[in-house]
Amino acid sequence: MNKKGIMGIGTLIIFIATILVAAVAAGVIISTSGILQQQSLLIADQSQSRLVDGIQITHVFMRGDVVNRTANNVEMLIRPEPASRPINFQTTSISFFTATNAYSASLSHPTMIDFEFTLTTSLDTTWQAFADLDGDGVADEIRLVDQGAGNPDFLQVNLSRHGASALLPLGFDTSVAGQSISREDIPIRFADGRIYGYIHLSDASTAAGSLNPNTVTITDEIRGPCSFETLRPETRYCISTVVGTDDGYLEYGETVFIYFSMLQPLLENDQWEVIIFPQDGRSTFVLGRVPSVVYQQRMTVFP
Repeated sequence: MNKKGIMGIGTLIIFIATILVAAVAAGVIISTSGILQQQSLLIADQSQSRLVDGIQITHVFMRGDVVNRTANNVEMLIRPEPASRPINFQTTSISFFTATNAYSASLSHPTMIDFEFTLTTSLDTTWQAFADLDGDGVADEIRLVDQGAGNPDFLQVNLSRHGASALLPLGFDTSVAGQSISREDIPIRFADGRIYGYIHLSDASTAAGSLNPNTVTITDEIRGPCSFETLRPETRYCISTVVGTDDGYLEYGETVFIYFSMLQPLLENDQWEVIIFPQDGRSTFVLGRVPSVVYQQRMTVFP
């Protein structure tokens, strides 16, 4: 009888162990199936994004220099693909290729400002240090360049990594007090044409011979509208909304111009290629060629 009881207890233990193993296995299977389902949904969403989301380039224009027979300042008219979800320009890059050069540009837009510094002291003709604009760990400098009474003055920036900028037109004579000024996006431009930031001025009543405290702000990106005059060449592009809202996204029904420029203009008959890479969505590219004769200031180069 004792032997039978012991055998029954052993059988019960084995049965319970089997149930526990089966329960654990079922839990693992359910958990794994949930993970696989999530992964399959993510892959399906990414696949749909690659197939559906994207940008159409409908037209490409260039500004022609009829004197030097060259072309630059690329304008791309774009819209979203049918059924595309919104495209975020902040995570969209552009590559532009010529026979001799390749450029990669990211968005320049007020939403992309990472560096913003306002001078809390007055600015005169002596160099004044401000924060590190060029990112080398050393403070940079700015000063007023006086051109004498009756002449518009200039600003100049000294970046520790790149040296002194070209003279930046201020647009008024600082020797005259009491002026009301408001200027956005004065490019910090160097002799080679490269831009490393922007200066913004706002003062209800200027002092004589200097700029008042808290009236000069320096940023790394534009705060105003997109234009070729302020666009950083080769490394940035900007957007000008034709139809829609200028919020940094391309949505259904919207039409937008993308501006891009180069330091080295294209020559007549030069071939070019542009590719737009949204982070979420498929890339879009077009090929084109500068006309064999540059005969007007604004040319259609695609289609």
